[in-house]
Amino acid sequence: MTKIMKHINFSYLLFSIILSYLNLYSISIVYNFRIAEITKEQNSPYEYLSNKKYNLITLLFDQYFTTYNQYNYNYTGFFESFIYRTPSCYFRSDFAASSIKEKSPKGKNHTFQPEDILLTSGCNFTINDHSIITASGLFGIPTGKVVLPQAYFGYRQVGLGIQLDGFYSFRLTHRAIYGFRYIYFVPRSTNYYKKRYLFTIGHMIDFLLAYQYQYNKTQELEIGHSIESRFKASIKPYIA
Repeated sequence: MTKIMKHINFSYLLFSIILSYLNLYSISIVYNFRIAEITKEQNSPYEYLSNKKYNLITLLFDQYFTTYNQYNYNYTGFFESFIYRTPSCYFRSDFAASSIKEKSPKGKNHTFQPEDILLTSGCNFTINDHSIITASGLFGIPTGKVVLPQAYFGYRQVGLGIQLDGFYSFRLTHRAIYGFRYIYFVPRSTNYYKKRYLFTIGHMIDFLLAYQYQYNKTQELEIGHSIESRFKASIKPYIA
């Protein structure tokens, strides 16, 4: 009985460690729903974007945060999105890479890591002259393995998801944007203290609602809110 309790306690501790590193020490840019909508151009009502069949978008980011146990992290890198459009459908590929500077009571560490690759494809459905809805499928490809305990860039699990988003134009320069996305992360094995475990960060749901005002040909103002929820994360012994 004591042996069973020790195994349960160790598994619970490992589960807590994995969730801690996934949620506190690691970030994802390609799975960020707000960034996905900012760079999304297949629904663009603006002539200078909608006439382009291919688009390559680059974003730079610099994110710094401190954890409760005095670990400091600085993520600095770039995000690339390639978008191919047809009159009614689209395909996009998202990729990012980051320099990670870690400072803790144990010392300093500096690495450069690629993130997961996220592929998205879908089609537009015109509701009326003011509204378009886009239905899409998502496939996330991990670019590295999980090594604990260390910070890393991205979730490093296969992601399968669906997305429904669109907009409603009140006028040519005013519109409301909305979106819903669900992603399931396929369980993946990892080694910890010479033992093998199967874990997943579970399921992720995103909601987005925003208002946009275009005040000239190349600039616009946006205000909105997005919510991300993760649930059913799990870990269990894995026997090869």
